[in-house]
Amino acid sequence: MDGKLLRSNEFKLRQKEMGEVKLTSSQKKSVQRLLNEGISKKAIRLVLGCSYEALKSVNL
Repeated sequence: MDGKLLRSNEFKLRQKEMGEVKLTSSQKKSVQRLLNEGISKKAIRLVLGCSYEALKSVNL
């Protein structure tokens, strides 16, 4: 039973990984410009469909 649960969780993890949007270099530049202009991260996430983690990598 535990093996089946593990496979189920692994499947969910793989689905999540495949659903993540990777930002291109041009999108990263645009995101940086928008952040500098004061646009909220939430608005950018909604428009681009990316994760908060992807935005954090741009802001570093």
